[in-house]
Amino acid sequence: MPRWTAPLALFCVLGCAADPPENGAMIWCRAVCAAETRCGDTRGIDQCGTDCVGRNPWFSNYSANGAAATAPCLEKLSCLALDDGAAWKAEVDVCWQQAKLSIEVTPHVRAFCATYAPVWFECGYASSVDGCERQYGMWTARVLDRLAPCANEPTCTALETCDEGVFKNL
Repeated sequence: MPRWTAPLALFCVLGCAADPPENGAMIWCRAVCAAETRCGDTRGIDQCGTDCVGRNPWFSNYSANGAAATAPCLEKLSCLALDDGAAWKAEVDVCWQQAKLSIEVTPHVRAFCATYAPVWFECGYASSVDGCERQYGMWTARVLDRLAPCANEPTCTALETCDEGVFKNL
């Protein structure tokens, strides 16, 4: 039985066009389950994905676009990464960083970053609006809506504390 409990997703297989779109958690889990299946898990991707989503409610914070961008890499996780926390963290981080470079940015993310990036810039962070879109595009609109009030914090320290607090309480 796999012991991983950290962030990630899978693209629809042939014939999914008529299916309803999957949420980020299921996309992430199905991608990891593809790797699990390759490494000997016999439950099948659908059952593994359902089990994974149930065990990892935190994954519901991943946007479908972010999960879909991460999925091809997650499908290739090593068997070691599926059973070893340090290998998991290292390989998933690579997948996450790669996904941020290719994520499809939604209008909601664009609107969020148009406000959020300049506030961080005023606090000395050099991230561009594009960088903001890539970073925060990995998260659902619900997460972005929880972060949006942080832009109104009166100090940079309060902004950082607010942002960190949102992610700690997901």
